[in-house]
Amino acid sequence: MKTSKHMETVTAGSEANRIDRRELVKVMTALGLAVPAFGAGLAGSGRAALAQDTARGEPGGAVVVGVYQEPNSLNFLLTGGPISFASMQLTPLFEPMIRYNADGVMEPRLLTEIPTVDNGGVSEDGLTYTLTFVPDVTWHDGTPFTANDFRFTWEWIMDPANQAQATAGWAEIESVEVPDDLTAVVTLKGLYLPFVSEALGWNPLLPEHVQSTMSTEEFGRQPVGNGPFRFVEWIPGDHLTFARYEEYFRPEKALLDRLIFKVVPDRNTVIAQAKTGDIQLGIDYTEAQIPEMENVPGVTLIISPSQIYERYHFTMVTREDASVPHPIFGDITVRKALTHAIDRQTIIDQILFGRTEIARNELDNTPYENAGIIPFPFDPEEAKRLLDEAGWAAGADGIREKDGQKFTFTHGTTSGNQTRETIQALVQANLRDVGVEMTIANQPASRFFGGFNDGGGWLDRSLDMVGFTNGLSSSDPNLRPFWHTESIPTTEKPNGFNHSGLSNPDLDQLLDDQLTELDDAARLELLKQAQQIVHDEVPMIPMYDRVTINSVSDRVKGIQMSPFGAITGLVWNIADWSME
Repeated sequence: MKTSKHMETVTAGSEANRIDRRELVKVMTALGLAVPAFGAGLAGSGRAALAQDTARGEPGGAVVVGVYQEPNSLNFLLTGGPISFASMQLTPLFEPMIRYNADGVMEPRLLTEIPTVDNGGVSEDGLTYTLTFVPDVTWHDGTPFTANDFRFTWEWIMDPANQAQATAGWAEIESVEVPDDLTAVVTLKGLYLPFVSEALGWNPLLPEHVQSTMSTEEFGRQPVGNGPFRFVEWIPGDHLTFARYEEYFRPEKALLDRLIFKVVPDRNTVIAQAKTGDIQLGIDYTEAQIPEMENVPGVTLIISPSQIYERYHFTMVTREDASVPHPIFGDITVRKALTHAIDRQTIIDQILFGRTEIARNELDNTPYENAGIIPFPFDPEEAKRLLDEAGWAAGADGIREKDGQKFTFTHGTTSGNQTRETIQALVQANLRDVGVEMTIANQPASRFFGGFNDGGGWLDRSLDMVGFTNGLSSSDPNLRPFWHTESIPTTEKPNGFNHSGLSNPDLDQLLDDQLTELDDAARLELLKQAQQIVHDEVPMIPMYDRVTINSVSDRVKGIQMSPFGAITGLVWNIADWSME
């Protein structure tokens, strides 16, 4: 197997073949390469890891993609960004308003142009956006797409009964007027800098004529889109099949006849079938699997930096009442102790083959990170001291106790993920060494990534600690969806991503202020202060920065990796793929 040339360039000369991605960002900044101003966000902070001939191939054939996580719905407003696999499978079906190309540059898709003040799409006060849609777009049932579908999508997202997981950007809209079929005039409640990237970037829209007559669950199983591929069938536990949409509005129709997402049990099965050629694309390998996949004939390994990281979130408040502290992890001293107790560097060196680094937060490896933040070091003795200070005394069996309560807690992540389970075992041993018992309670990905009111363990605070990969919800460096008090999910308001339940008035103010700060340097300072508070509050343990690793058969042509989107960055131009 070949590793992409770009990856070889990144790693050449690095210590122990480690990808020093923070250094890469610094070098790019010094050279003036693809480092955006705040208006551009993260779109240019990486480069494609796979460069193929951009000439379009011949039509025909099918590509089989191996996936080890099956979505719980193909309604993108329920699965949204959290499940990367769902987002990947939705990309061929739904045309976004804006997408990011291989250079990380925004391109209008359903829109004729990206609205700006200069082109008249944004008012001088930044409160009104005029969206002009391209003509002759049809949904897969032949019904014309109109601007009314945009207004309907906004109304659907903001209806609490629908429990949409992601409302970022959409929640800032005051009103939507539709003067004609191809124009929507959006008025915001107030100045909101990330509106384009959060509400318009990558986001598809719902067909009003279909979704208004179907239940959310029905649409999620038989979606009607407007992208280059149409939905054919979904056999749960086996496969999803899409076919080329012949009436696609762009001249460049999809080249492939069919696209098949084959559901397999785990990453090891993906590897096995990539080797035999049963699948042409293997998705989302771990760093630990690189050695096994580097030398498979006829297959190229695609390795690229990303803006996501693996994290362990403490549950800081109870599920029932977000104002009531968690009985164990409501104590910051305990959270600091456990962070000191986990040997993250050994995890990276021994399990991930030294291919990455200890993480800080969502802005890692971007021009906006607070490089002054130093991760808590591995220090078991300091962990023990802090636990003593917090009143957790060693018990007769070695497990600490306080007021008659054993220090035991549940930790959950996606089941069947061998790397995560191996890391869990090491963490479990680390914590046992300081007198803490961690009970593993993993869930299938389809359940784990469910909504707050649907038993989604990653979100609903039924587990004491959860582990998963996540990153920015858009190309803008907006941390508000992750750490603002208003982003804490509850039964009544289940659509926030403040998993831990962190609530800090000073942090809330900073996160509010950065959304309206027009001066780039001043906004950067606000973001740095916000990152420092998050670090100091210890709502999570940032485990390690993720590297995006996929494999592709040399028979598949036209793939170009976009730097934005851990998995969706692979399929952004899926209409251009072909089979040789």
